[in-house]
Amino acid sequence: MKKRTLTFRAMTLLLFSFLAVSCGDDDDDTPRPNELEYNNAKYGLNQAFTVDFGPFGFVRNSNTHYFKAFALVDTVGPTVQPKVTLELYLLSAGTASFKAGTFAYGDLSKVTSDTEAEAKFKTQNVFVESSFYIDANGDGDTEDNEEEFMITGGTIRVSGAEPNYTIDCDLQLENNKGVKAFYAGEVAAIPIDLDDDDDVKTNLRKAPSTAPFHFKKPGSLRVN
Repeated sequence: MKKRTLTFRAMTLLLFSFLAVSCGDDDDDTPRPNELEYNNAKYGLNQAFTVDFGPFGFVRNSNTHYFKAFALVDTVGPTVQPKVTLELYLLSAGTASFKAGTFAYGDLSKVTSDTEAEAKFKTQNVFVESSFYIDANGDGDTEDNEEEFMITGGTIRVSGAEPNYTIDCDLQLENNKGVKAFYAGEVAAIPIDLDDDDDVKTNLRKAPSTAPFHFKKPGSLRVN
């Protein structure tokens, strides 16, 4: 009888161990929330936008990448400006189409010429001249120097394909603080006139009224 009791106890312990592992696995399957974390605060990311700039080259008439921009925002509307905006300019290696993958920070301040930039980044997936905006004082404007921050390092992982992407960011800012962001879902495509450097929102009548007001082609990036 004693031997049977010990065996039953052993089986019970094994069962509880199995259930604990199973519950742990279930917890791991919980979808990550679409949110941005900055300065110990979290913001829900409810919308995302993209602009397709097409083939891109650091040197004129020598395309090496496919240029696509993304904007992740908490919420926007005709009369509501976002509290936080993450504006990302991604260059995927190859010119046929934009390819998902892992993108490292491409520091253009460390290169002295277009040919050097081409040689350094030609075969790499990189993001460049990207920014983080936060309306810290709630005035609906992020033009203040204390509310705009260039991204100076980190990694962006992109998976999926238009219109549904998963974007996972772990970034460093010029103010020595970090930003983490995750978004999975539909990304609204915004058409753009490549001959006009003004905001996308004013470029085309097709641009939705909720387009992030900062979203535009960086002046130093030339599309051939």
